Amino acid sequence: MRFSFIVILTFLVTITYAEEENCNYHGHLIYEDLGCKPVTKDGHACPVEYTCNFEIKNNTCNFRGRNLPLHEKLTDDDTYAACIVGCYSTESTPSAECKTSEGKFVEGQRFHPANTCLECVCNKGYEGKNEPPFCRKQMCAAEVRHSEEVHKYCAPHYDGTDTKALCCPDGWVCPSENDKELPANPEVTVSDLKCKYGDKTLKLGERIQGQFKWYDGSLRDSQCECIVPPLLTCREDPKNTPAPTPPTTPSYTIEKIHD
Repeated sequence: MRFSFIVILTFLVTITYAEEENCNYHGHLIYEDLGCKPVTKDGHACPVEYTCNFEIKNNTCNFRGRNLPLHEKLTDDDTYAACIVGCYSTESTPSAECKTSEGKFVEGQRFHPANTCLECVCNKGYEGKNEPPFCRKQMCAAEVRHSEEVHKYCAPHYDGTDTKALCCPDGWVCPSENDKELPANPEVTVSDLKCKYGDKTLKLGERIQGQFKWYDGSLRDSQCECIVPPLLTCREDPKNTPAPTPPTTPSYTIEKIHD
């Protein structure tokens, strides 16, 4: 007997997913989520920057580059993929099994292929190809959940290491009087590309140290760099990541029991 959660997903757009030269490692998904337009350059497999429309006109809201009149509602197509809907507990015997590099999954289970920004659902007919109707790109809905941070040109923050794909941000780093300038990345060549951070402008490769709010409300340092304009890309400073607390060994008191 198995109890599982059924997640109903509708894939509305068919997208061809290629090996994107690991563009996911540089945080491109957030720009796609914001409706920004990519700017390409010869010799570069990934866009070198994006043009974004964050301007809010009178009595309008901005969503994915569109200005919506006041009180106009977003359609289900705009936000559906960012929601978890149709979840309920049921007794079932899964009839499909999906074998992936991440392990085995049964029908209805969700999984995230490594080094991608895809989310997939195991279903009948899956043969190891991470493509529709089994997989789609993650939707962050950043302008719905973090519209203030986006329009203030705060910087998306990502947890994890340099070997992890940067998909939806784990938080946002906003300008503060506590920000510190850091030495620029020496491996970056001179470029005219620039990022915006609040009212500041940083050249490609320039860095700052800001702070982001952790899940428990505490502030942690984050290293931000101009990598793919117009926003900075931030990661948690590994020096300030608390080491995991080692498990404690319980102590016992043994008493002799007399007959």
